[in-house]
Amino acid sequence: MDSERTPGETESSDDVKLTVIESDDRTRDDLPTGTVHCFPANPKQVLLRRVLSVLGALIGSAGATYFLMTDTPYYWLAFLFAVLFIVCALVFAQTFLIAGYRVAVDYEKKEVVLRYVFRKLKIPFEDFDCREGEPDKAQRALGKIRASANRPQRMYLILDNVHDEACYQTSSYDLASNSDFLKLKEEAEQISRVFKAREKYEAEIREEDESDETEAILGTETTRPETHEVEQEASETEAEVEDTETVFEKKEDESGQGSAAE
Repeated sequence: MDSERTPGETESSDDVKLTVIESDDRTRDDLPTGTVHCFPANPKQVLLRRVLSVLGALIGSAGATYFLMTDTPYYWLAFLFAVLFIVCALVFAQTFLIAGYRVAVDYEKKEVVLRYVFRKLKIPFEDFDCREGEPDKAQRALGKIRASANRPQRMYLILDNVHDEACYQTSSYDLASNSDFLKLKEEAEQISRVFKAREKYEAEIREEDESDETEAILGTETTRPETHEVEQEASETEAEVEDTETVFEKKEDESGQGSAAE
Protein backbone atom coordinates (compact mmCIF):
# COMPACT_ATOMS: atom_id res chain seq x y z
CA MET A 1 0.00 0.00 0.00
CA ASP A 2 1.30 3.42 -0.87
CA SER A 3 2.50 5.35 2.14
CA GLU A 4 0.92 8.64 3.05
CA ARG A 5 2.99 11.66 2.08
CA THR A 6 3.37 14.38 4.63
CA PRO A 7 3.26 18.02 3.53
CA GLY A 8 6.95 18.43 4.33
CA GLU A 9 7.99 15.77 1.84
CA THR A 10 7.00 17.94 -1.11
CA GLU A 11 9.54 20.61 -0.13
CA SER A 12 13.05 20.54 -1.56
CA SER A 13 15.02 22.25 1.22
CA ASP A 14 17.57 20.27 3.23
CA ASP A 15 16.03 21.37 6.54
CA VAL A 16 12.68 19.87 5.62
CA LYS A 17 14.29 16.60 4.53
CA LEU A 18 16.14 16.31 7.84
CA THR A 19 12.89 16.90 9.68
CA VAL A 20 11.16 14.10 7.76
CA ILE A 21 13.97 11.62 8.49
CA GLU A 22 13.91 12.42 12.21
CA SER A 23 10.12 11.94 12.24
CA ASP A 24 10.54 8.48 10.64
CA ASP A 25 13.15 7.53 13.23
CA ARG A 26 10.88 8.55 16.07
CA THR A 27 8.01 6.58 14.55
CA ARG A 28 10.23 3.51 14.22
CA ASP A 29 11.25 3.86 17.84
CA ASP A 30 7.61 4.04 18.81
CA LEU A 31 7.01 0.50 17.53
CA PRO A 32 6.72 -2.13 20.27
CA THR A 33 9.90 -4.00 21.12
CA GLY A 34 10.58 -7.43 22.53
CA THR A 35 7.03 -8.67 22.02
CA VAL A 36 4.99 -10.80 19.62
CA HIS A 37 1.39 -10.03 18.72
CA CYS A 38 -0.49 -13.17 17.68
CA PHE A 39 -3.72 -13.23 15.71
CA PRO A 40 -5.38 -16.69 15.92
CA ALA A 41 -7.65 -18.18 13.30
CA ASN A 42 -11.43 -18.06 13.38
CA PRO A 43 -12.63 -20.69 15.93
CA LYS A 44 -15.52 -21.67 13.64
CA GLN A 45 -13.08 -22.24 10.80
CA VAL A 46 -10.82 -24.29 13.07
CA LEU A 47 -13.72 -26.44 14.28
CA LEU A 48 -15.02 -27.01 10.75
CA ARG A 49 -11.59 -28.09 9.54
CA ARG A 50 -11.20 -30.48 12.46
CA VAL A 51 -14.55 -32.13 11.83
CA LEU A 52 -13.96 -32.49 8.08
CA SER A 53 -10.38 -33.70 8.53
CA VAL A 54 -11.45 -36.34 11.08
CA LEU A 55 -14.18 -37.60 8.75
CA GLY A 56 -11.76 -37.65 5.83
CA ALA A 57 -9.15 -39.48 7.87
CA LEU A 58 -11.66 -42.13 8.93
CA ILE A 59 -12.80 -42.64 5.34
CA GLY A 60 -9.19 -42.79 4.13
CA SER A 61 -8.10 -45.31 6.73
CA ALA A 62 -11.17 -47.49 6.20
CA GLY A 63 -10.78 -47.45 2.41
CA ALA A 64 -7.05 -48.18 2.53
CA THR A 65 -7.55 -51.04 5.00
CA TYR A 66 -10.35 -52.57 2.94
CA PHE A 67 -8.47 -52.60 -0.36
CA LEU A 68 -5.27 -53.86 1.28
CA MET A 69 -6.88 -56.64 3.31
CA THR A 70 -9.19 -57.97 0.61
CA ASP A 71 -7.91 -59.88 -2.39
CA THR A 72 -8.65 -57.28 -5.05
CA PRO A 73 -6.53 -55.88 -7.88
CA TYR A 74 -7.44 -52.26 -7.01
CA TYR A 75 -4.33 -51.46 -5.04
CA TRP A 76 -4.21 -47.97 -6.56
CA LEU A 77 -7.45 -47.20 -4.72
CA ALA A 78 -5.77 -48.24 -1.48
CA PHE A 79 -2.97 -45.80 -2.32
CA LEU A 80 -5.47 -42.96 -2.94
CA PHE A 81 -7.24 -43.62 0.35
CA ALA A 82 -3.90 -43.67 2.14
CA VAL A 83 -3.04 -40.27 0.62
CA LEU A 84 -6.42 -38.96 1.75
CA PHE A 85 -5.71 -40.15 5.28
CA ILE A 86 -2.28 -38.47 5.36
CA VAL A 87 -3.61 -35.14 4.02
CA CYS A 88 -6.48 -35.09 6.51
CA ALA A 89 -4.10 -35.92 9.35
CA LEU A 90 -1.88 -32.98 8.35
CA VAL A 91 -4.86 -30.64 8.13
CA PHE A 92 -6.04 -31.77 11.56
CA ALA A 93 -2.59 -31.14 13.04
CA GLN A 94 -2.43 -27.71 11.39
CA THR A 95 -5.66 -26.63 13.09
CA PHE A 96 -3.81 -26.61 16.42
CA LEU A 97 -1.12 -24.40 14.90
CA ILE A 98 -3.49 -21.82 13.42
CA ALA A 99 -5.51 -21.87 16.64
CA GLY A 100 -2.36 -20.44 18.25
CA TYR A 101 -1.89 -17.85 15.51
CA ARG A 102 -2.61 -17.52 11.83
CA VAL A 103 -0.68 -14.26 11.54
CA ALA A 104 1.90 -13.00 14.02
CA VAL A 105 3.84 -9.75 14.22
CA ASP A 106 7.20 -10.41 15.86
CA TYR A 107 8.65 -7.08 17.01
CA GLU A 108 11.67 -8.78 18.55
CA LYS A 109 12.86 -10.38 15.30
CA LYS A 110 11.22 -7.62 13.20
CA GLU A 111 9.23 -9.90 10.93
CA VAL A 112 5.64 -10.79 10.05
CA VAL A 113 4.91 -14.53 10.25
CA LEU A 114 2.12 -16.15 8.22
CA ARG A 115 0.78 -19.69 8.36
CA TYR A 116 -0.12 -20.51 4.77
CA VAL A 117 -1.28 -24.05 3.93
CA PHE A 118 1.46 -26.21 5.52
CA ARG A 119 4.15 -23.54 5.46
CA LYS A 120 5.27 -20.83 7.84
CA LEU A 121 6.27 -17.73 5.90
CA LYS A 122 8.42 -15.00 7.41
CA ILE A 123 8.52 -11.50 5.94
CA PRO A 124 11.13 -9.09 7.39
CA PHE A 125 9.87 -5.61 8.21
CA GLU A 126 12.39 -4.21 5.72
CA ASP A 127 10.63 -6.11 2.89
CA PHE A 128 7.06 -5.93 4.18
CA ASP A 129 4.21 -4.08 2.52
CA CYS A 130 0.45 -4.25 2.96
CA ARG A 131 -2.59 -2.95 1.14
CA GLU A 132 -6.31 -3.53 1.09
CA GLY A 133 -7.37 -6.71 -0.69
CA GLU A 134 -10.34 -7.55 -2.84
CA PRO A 135 -12.64 -10.58 -2.89
CA ASP A 136 -12.62 -12.95 -5.83
CA LYS A 137 -15.76 -13.64 -7.89
CA ALA A 138 -17.13 -16.30 -5.54
CA GLN A 139 -16.44 -14.18 -2.47
CA ARG A 140 -17.99 -11.17 -4.19
CA ALA A 141 -21.18 -13.16 -4.85
CA LEU A 142 -21.27 -14.25 -1.21
CA GLY A 143 -20.73 -10.65 -0.21
CA LYS A 144 -23.86 -9.60 -2.09
CA ILE A 145 -25.85 -12.28 -0.28
CA ARG A 146 -24.45 -11.13 3.05
CA ALA A 147 -25.31 -7.52 2.20
CA SER A 148 -28.88 -8.46 1.33
CA ALA A 149 -29.12 -10.24 4.69
CA ASN A 150 -27.74 -7.16 6.50
CA ARG A 151 -24.72 -9.11 7.70
CA PRO A 152 -21.33 -7.39 8.13
CA GLN A 153 -19.13 -7.45 5.05
CA ARG A 154 -15.78 -9.22 5.12
CA MET A 155 -12.64 -7.12 4.99
CA TYR A 156 -9.51 -8.17 3.11
CA LEU A 157 -5.84 -7.38 3.64
CA ILE A 158 -2.87 -8.28 1.43
CA LEU A 159 0.40 -9.03 3.23
CA ASP A 160 3.24 -8.82 0.76
CA ASN A 161 6.98 -9.33 0.48
CA VAL A 162 8.00 -6.74 -2.11
CA HIS A 163 10.79 -8.99 -3.41
CA ASP A 164 8.49 -11.98 -4.04
CA GLU A 165 6.11 -12.39 -6.96
CA ALA A 166 3.38 -13.98 -4.80
CA CYS A 167 1.41 -12.10 -2.17
CA TYR A 168 -0.88 -13.44 0.53
CA GLN A 169 -4.36 -12.25 1.41
CA THR A 170 -6.19 -12.68 4.67
CA SER A 171 -9.69 -11.61 5.64
CA SER A 172 -11.73 -10.79 8.70
CA TYR A 173 -13.29 -14.26 8.39
CA ASP A 174 -9.88 -15.94 8.66
CA LEU A 175 -9.13 -14.33 12.04
CA ALA A 176 -10.82 -14.76 15.38
CA SER A 177 -12.73 -11.47 15.27
CA ASN A 178 -13.14 -8.22 13.36
CA SER A 179 -11.29 -6.41 16.13
CA ASP A 180 -8.29 -8.70 15.62
CA PHE A 181 -8.40 -8.01 11.90
CA LEU A 182 -8.56 -4.24 12.40
CA LYS A 183 -5.67 -4.36 14.88
CA LEU A 184 -3.60 -6.43 12.46
CA LYS A 185 -4.40 -3.97 9.68
CA GLU A 186 -3.39 -1.03 11.86
CA GLU A 187 -0.07 -2.59 12.86
CA ALA A 188 0.68 -3.77 9.31
CA GLU A 189 0.02 -0.32 7.86
CA GLN A 190 2.17 1.29 10.54
CA ILE A 191 5.07 -1.07 9.76
CA SER A 192 4.62 -0.43 6.05
CA ARG A 193 4.69 3.35 6.56
CA VAL A 194 7.72 3.28 8.85
CA PHE A 195 9.99 0.95 6.86
CA LYS A 196 8.75 2.11 3.40
CA ALA A 197 9.66 -1.17 1.72
CA ARG A 198 7.48 -0.46 -1.34
CA GLU A 199 9.00 2.99 -1.92
CA LYS A 200 12.55 1.67 -1.57
CA TYR A 201 11.86 -1.24 -3.91
CA GLU A 202 10.33 1.01 -6.57
CA ALA A 203 13.28 3.40 -6.23
CA GLU A 204 15.68 0.48 -6.81
CA ILE A 205 13.71 -0.56 -9.89
CA ARG A 206 13.85 2.99 -11.26
CA GLU A 207 17.59 3.17 -10.67
CA GLU A 208 18.10 -0.14 -12.47
CA ASP A 209 15.98 1.02 -15.40
CA GLU A 210 17.88 4.30 -15.62
CA SER A 211 21.23 2.51 -15.49
CA ASP A 212 20.06 0.12 -18.24
CA GLU A 213 18.99 3.06 -20.38
CA THR A 214 22.32 4.81 -19.76
CA GLU A 215 24.25 1.68 -20.73
CA ALA A 216 22.14 1.31 -23.86
CA ILE A 217 22.81 4.93 -24.84
CA LEU A 218 26.54 4.60 -24.18
CA GLY A 219 26.61 1.34 -26.14
CA THR A 220 24.92 3.06 -29.08
CA GLU A 221 27.37 5.94 -28.98
CA THR A 222 30.39 3.62 -28.91
CA THR A 223 29.12 1.67 -31.91
CA ARG A 224 28.56 4.80 -33.97
CA PRO A 225 32.31 5.52 -34.68
CA GLU A 226 32.81 1.88 -35.64
CA THR A 227 29.85 2.10 -38.01
CA HIS A 228 31.25 5.32 -39.48
CA GLU A 229 34.65 3.67 -40.05
CA VAL A 230 33.01 0.71 -41.75
CA GLU A 231 31.00 3.02 -43.98
CA GLN A 232 34.13 5.04 -44.81
CA GLU A 233 36.06 1.88 -45.70
CA ALA A 234 33.17 0.72 -47.87
CA SER A 235 33.08 4.05 -49.72
CA GLU A 236 36.86 3.93 -50.25
CA THR A 237 36.57 0.39 -51.60
CA GLU A 238 33.82 1.47 -53.99
CA ALA A 239 35.98 4.38 -55.15
CA GLU A 240 38.92 2.05 -55.80
CA VAL A 241 36.68 -0.31 -57.75
CA GLU A 242 35.37 2.59 -59.83
CA ASP A 243 38.95 3.80 -60.52
CA THR A 244 39.97 0.29 -61.57
CA GLU A 245 36.98 0.03 -63.91
CA THR A 246 37.86 3.43 -65.40
CA VAL A 247 41.48 2.33 -66.06
CA PHE A 248 40.24 -0.86 -67.75
CA GLU A 249 37.84 1.13 -69.91
CA LYS A 250 40.64 3.50 -70.96
CA LYS A 251 42.90 0.60 -71.86
CA GLU A 252 40.13 -1.01 -73.89
CA ASP A 253 39.51 2.26 -75.71
CA GLU A 254 43.21 2.70 -76.50
CA SER A 255 43.51 -0.88 -77.75
CA GLY A 256 40.42 -0.36 -79.88
CA GLN A 257 41.81 2.82 -81.39
CA GLY A 258 45.19 1.13 -82.10
CA SER A 259 43.54 -1.72 -83.95
CA ALA A 260 41.47 0.73 -85.97
CA ALA A 261 44.56 2.69 -86.98
CA GLU A 262 46.24 -0.43 -88.24
